[in-house]
Amino acid sequence: MVDGIFFVGHVSVDEIQNINGRNVQPGGAALYAAIAARTLLENVYLVSVIGKDYPFPNILNFFPRRYLRFSKAPSTRFSIKYNEVWEAKYLEARYGAGLSISPKLIPIESIGSNSIVHISPLPPSKVRKILHLIKSKKPKVMISINTWIGYIRGEN
Repeated sequence: MVDGIFFVGHVSVDEIQNINGRNVQPGGAALYAAIAARTLLENVYLVSVIGKDYPFPNILNFFPRRYLRFSKAPSTRFSIKYNEVWEAKYLEARYGAGLSISPKLIPIESIGSNSIVHISPLPPSKVRKILHLIKSKKPKVMISINTWIGYIRGEN
């Protein structure tokens, strides 16, 4: 078993538009949160499904590959526009490989009793199943959940 922080969620290709222009860059809430944690800790694990066409493979070098799955499906992609006060509007979401993120992906046997699991924004039905799986098998593990208002509203 491993004690550390496990981040579950999307690794995406983001097309960003803002007042400074347009850029295509690595994205996904799980990736961003895991990178932030990795600046402080060694035992950080990313749990996701990524398309084989993912154009930023070097960003994944911060994490052990054992909890990453690669899919023949295209990479998850988001098109996001930020206004002048940096409020995000999701223009398009193509989930591709991210559709395969499910409770089956959770490495229950690897999660130690002192681990933390962070579930990044996913559809509420998936989050509920992942949460129930972890709590039923590892009741003492701390879990944090982040969501996106669009999922709550039933968008995407």
